[in-house]
Amino acid sequence: LAYVRETYPPRMRILDISNPAAPILVGHFDPFNGDYLWFAQAFGYAITDTIGYFKSVSELKLFDLSDFGNPILMTTFDDLPIGKFEVQGHYLYSTVANDDYAPLNVFDISEPSAPEIVGSWGSNERLGSGLILNGDVAYLIEDSRYLVKLDLRDPISPKEIGRYDVGYDFRINAWDGDMLIVDSRNYSDNIFDIIDFST
Repeated sequence: LAYVRETYPPRMRILDISNPAAPILVGHFDPFNGDYLWFAQAFGYAITDTIGYFKSVSELKLFDLSDFGNPILMTTFDDLPIGKFEVQGHYLYSTVANDDYAPLNVFDISEPSAPEIVGSWGSNERLGSGLILNGDVAYLIEDSRYLVKLDLRDPISPKEIGRYDVGYDFRINAWDGDMLIVDSRNYSDNIFDIIDFST
């Protein structure tokens, strides 16, 4: 199955891609009850086994997707320090642009309805945004300027193993392994850089 975010109407489409050349729509649902703003400012979503995680500006919602034709809301959190996030195994990794927390926090989600912070990386004086996981490696944006590479082999204790000063306010546009393409958040600049983080 593939889950695709549709902007208008705001909903998630569920596709059967057993035949990639001819995907079939098998269901859809709206995690945020028609809130177009969520889709415009979404912090992302992740699907793991039978659970879907959907993050808006202020809420994280968990859905039971075991019956993909009838998703069921499990719980809603409105007080977790979660921004851009990725889920891997029993852990949820989230960047945070809030000086009350570290730039990257690690949540244990082995009990999905009761996530718990079990690790972090970085100083509270730094802000985190943007996040990509690639196996045991994470890439995140620190203070809108630095691209940081982290070792996640110890999931709850990320270690910095690389850093690159991009030199401007950027976002991660695309990636392939250790090759990352970043571009300026100021769309008028039309700046694109390719960063090789393989060494």
